[in-house]
Amino acid sequence: MSFEILQHDAGGRLGILYTRHGKVETPAICPVINPNKLVVTPKEMFEMGVQIVMTNSYIIYKDPELRDKTLRKGLHDFLDFKGPIVIDNGAYQWHVYGSIDVDALEMFNFQRSIRPDIGILLDYPTSHDMSKEKATETIKVTLENARKCVPLISKEDGILWTGVIQGGYFLDLVAKCAKEMSKLPLDLHALGEPVQFLIEYDFKKVADMLVVARANLRADRPLHLFGAGLPWTLPFFVAMGADLFDSAAYALYAKRRVYMTPAGNFTLDSLTELICECPVCTSYTLNELKKLEPELQEKLLAKHNLYVTITEMRRIREYIRHNRLWELVHVRAHTHPQLLKALVYSLRKYRKYLEKRDLFTKRRAFFWLDDFCKYRPEISRALSRVKKVFGSSTVPSGLRYTYPFYQFESYTDKLPFKLERKKVNELEIVRTIADYQFKKKGIGEKIIPNGAEIAVSKKTGRIRSILYEEKLLFVLRAYDYILIPQIEGGKILKENIPFPRFRVIASKRGIKSIIERKCLPAKYIIGCDKELVPGEQVLIVDETDDLIAVGELKFTPEEAVLATRGFPVKVRGIAEEETI
Repeated sequence: MSFEILQHDAGGRLGILYTRHGKVETPAICPVINPNKLVVTPKEMFEMGVQIVMTNSYIIYKDPELRDKTLRKGLHDFLDFKGPIVIDNGAYQWHVYGSIDVDALEMFNFQRSIRPDIGILLDYPTSHDMSKEKATETIKVTLENARKCVPLISKEDGILWTGVIQGGYFLDLVAKCAKEMSKLPLDLHALGEPVQFLIEYDFKKVADMLVVARANLRADRPLHLFGAGLPWTLPFFVAMGADLFDSAAYALYAKRRVYMTPAGNFTLDSLTELICECPVCTSYTLNELKKLEPELQEKLLAKHNLYVTITEMRRIREYIRHNRLWELVHVRAHTHPQLLKALVYSLRKYRKYLEKRDLFTKRRAFFWLDDFCKYRPEISRALSRVKKVFGSSTVPSGLRYTYPFYQFESYTDKLPFKLERKKVNELEIVRTIADYQFKKKGIGEKIIPNGAEIAVSKKTGRIRSILYEEKLLFVLRAYDYILIPQIEGGKILKENIPFPRFRVIASKRGIKSIIERKCLPAKYIIGCDKELVPGEQVLIVDETDDLIAVGELKFTPEEAVLATRGFPVKVRGIAEEETI
């Protein structure tokens, strides 16, 4: 597999896409290049920090001169771009400008002959105004095309292949297409035909299509959202599960003298001053920019728009690293009412989907910025767990320092949970945390016996660790106040939590890697508790349920089992070798 997952936040994730021409940090956007009109050249894009670009088969294939030149020189030399290149299959253009007069194998062979890093198998676009009968035909043809091409894919070519998900706004068809496409040995997937909804700012429909596609695709493969390029929409779409984007908006808007920002767009004539620190905006005054020749002005505006777009993508990645993506989504959602509407709608409708993908706890405090924050997965999941374990929606006093019930900053005194007002001792606190964390009332009494020594910090008065018979069982992590099992605590947990709950199952090679390298590569994971979420504490066991180590899950369970790259579990304590 060419994709490595690194970290989760909200419904999004950080990753690395490996290609012949280097690594791409995801989420990432591919600026679309028109070889006939290079407003910003690919070489300039590379120098600006663009990781990956996209160009179109339709334009190259339909022009004999361009086609011959590309076949002769290869795509990278033709475009003069050192990084990875995606080649679109041209289906959208054929659909818009005329009937598709090239078949799937012909387009596959053409793409392979010009050697992109990522090719896209020919699909049949589902228009927004199609009947369901016609839409059904589009996914049938799209899947048939993919099945024809798959036997011809060769690893020696070094090309990653994308299978497109069609179905339009018929969500059952999107789900069906995604499930069937996942069965094929492909590298990536793309969601086709959201463009009309993006143009109309119908972000709710795009979110529906995106979530349904993501939920029904193989979790270890990246998902490309076609045509989304407005900077202020990108955090939302990442939070809903998109890994890659493409857009020509930077150039199309520049042609219309539109100045893009992360908080909306302005016409150049409407501005009184430039509100950006990119190289364009620090090299020219607004008056100088307005007085330039149209062609140069268009180029500089396109460069500015591109800087804004790739900077927003960097910002998204950094916010994920700091567990703050929801805060960025919240800020950007207030750019336009339709985006805010889509956010609230998605938080409510896709609560379970987001709860499965978002981190169990976070290093940063929860920022309570608006009433609809009560729908965020950190809150909804925590309250659901409290009710399921304790039989009441009131949060027990023992959880008063546990994430997210303590680690938040709020604009209001009204919160969506009620905290029990009851004095509890240290033993009751740690047992309550254990019940909550391991989702079973009474488990705390079993894993933290009477007589356990509870160490308290003299400086903060907070619990630091739990020992029993001079053996360290658990550490309470300061920033989220949850139990971090040590190997002795893991042994007690294993005896009291039935298989396969809270387990990650390692192969024999995985066990060897844990012992020798203190890590568990994804390719050695053969099973995982399906109810876990990223960030939960786990027991790493072999196929006979012998405890090997304890650690923290970084991926979703499905990702952990399917992935062949990366390290889904942060290994912490390892059992003594003679006991393995």
